[in-house]
Amino acid sequence: MAGHALNIGQLTLEFVASLLVMLYLLFFLLRDGDELNARIRDALPLHPSYTAEILNAFTLAVRGTIKGIVLVALIQGALGGLIFWLLGLTAPLLAGALMALLSLLPVLGSALVWVPIALYLLVAGSVTKGIILLAFGTFVIGLADNFLRPILVGQSIQMPSYVVLIATLGGLAAFGANGFVIGPLVAAMFLTAWQIYIGSKAQREARK
Repeated sequence: MAGHALNIGQLTLEFVASLLVMLYLLFFLLRDGDELNARIRDALPLHPSYTAEILNAFTLAVRGTIKGIVLVALIQGALGGLIFWLLGLTAPLLAGALMALLSLLPVLGSALVWVPIALYLLVAGSVTKGIILLAFGTFVIGLADNFLRPILVGQSIQMPSYVVLIATLGGLAAFGANGFVIGPLVAAMFLTAWQIYIGSKAQREARK
């Protein structure tokens, strides 16, 4: 338990530190975004139409991935608050808000809220409520991420849900927690480059 508590503390600290760095960089990206965008376009050794297509795909993938993560977090928070309310537990709105926020954390996420409370209910004698909360958290709140994220992200970035799922799992295996974003992003860029290659090849064959 001490080892797990240490790991949770380290993950939380890393998340907070990464969030602060992200907010710091976000200020400069918003301020100098147009200039950086123009420099990147000029630096890419591609035809202007291909450059625009790749950058548009990159923007769409980033927005879609982040949108999917936020929507899944809100859904998990709503499900958590609902089960707390149905079981008659204290502060369901607060619990739902905490689960929505912690759902942004990889691996553990909302389980940081409902698992300790379910264990407390079991120890305190509310066995039925504890079992219901554990079952609901495992098979509804926990699996909502696995089922909804590929669908929501896939619709946003115009990719099949199974491709998003495979890309996310591959990203997690290759990049760790950041794979939630990097995996679908790499897949979207690969598919865009593949479409550009097929289109250019078809144009060359048509000219012959």
